[in-house]
Amino acid sequence: MVQMKDIAKALNVSLSLVSKVLNDRMGTTAARPELVTRIRKTAKKLGYRKNYSAAGLRHGRHSAFGLFIHKLGLASSGLTENFITGISGAAGEMHQKQILNFFEDAEQFRDQAVNINRGMVDGLIVAGVAHPELVKDLLEIREMGIPVVTVNQEQLHESLPNVVIDQVAIGFVATEHLIRQGCRRIAHLKVINERFEGYKAALENGGLDYDPQLVYERQSSGPEDGTSYLYQFGEKGIGDLIERGVEFDGIFTQSDEQAMAALNILHFRGVRIPQQVRIVGCDNSPYCGFTVIPLSSVSQDYREQGDLAVRMLMDLIDGKKVESATVRPKLFVRKSSE
Repeated sequence: MVQMKDIAKALNVSLSLVSKVLNDRMGTTAARPELVTRIRKTAKKLGYRKNYSAAGLRHGRHSAFGLFIHKLGLASSGLTENFITGISGAAGEMHQKQILNFFEDAEQFRDQAVNINRGMVDGLIVAGVAHPELVKDLLEIREMGIPVVTVNQEQLHESLPNVVIDQVAIGFVATEHLIRQGCRRIAHLKVINERFEGYKAALENGGLDYDPQLVYERQSSGPEDGTSYLYQFGEKGIGDLIERGVEFDGIFTQSDEQAMAALNILHFRGVRIPQQVRIVGCDNSPYCGFTVIPLSSVSQDYREQGDLAVRMLMDLIDGKKVESATVRPKLFVRKSSE
């Protein structure tokens, strides 16, 4: 294994200078730019690899963070996979290891969090479905000197930096796009109220009146359990609009499965998409490009949320002040709304 002393010997320079160059700690050290370049090129040529674990231990760090996820969204949406991809990419760039745990309730989190108390990590990211009952646990972990960042739809505590997607913007972006495409009667399958508010705001901004007849809402007094995002809910919603004789030329749904149901039902009824009805879903699921008519969709950009969460956590570990952050959604336009 190539060491710094091998590079110093090859170039006949001091070990101290090589160390400062390769660790980006030149400070006030004077060295010719061409010599610095030669040191870096020689290190690469000889196959030198920095030992980040050893460097971390010298500073009292483990170069690792804990990642706890309560999976969010439908399995078909790819949300969790995109989030982990964002986490992994940023962690690799910053030479950090991840200790991944999945949990479904507070008890499971506490059982798995035992390792956190054993000094295995420098920080903690908790993401997915929010668990307000874990606020006390997270604050206690933070008091132990382990920074915590959450990625939830609502901030659990004002002192815990959180990454969130702008849900109102999801509804606004999708509806605004349909209006720009010429739609004037836009149906909506309502689940999350914030997205519904974005839908209404876009209508108002576009000079269109809100018509409650165009909205199909889940009929339940209980907590949202995820079933409203399924294909079957889309079938019920579009079926209800058709049965009531509601006319529409655009549809914004709150999941891609709902949108796929709408697309299939209308397609098999002979409705031309997008000529007669334009459709936009939500989540930009992996299958959106493979439906019989490629599906336009709004992405929650969980990859960016994951990337941002890691960078926020690293700033906290470095003692910097960190504020909560909001990620804007991105619209991917395909044939269903062209």
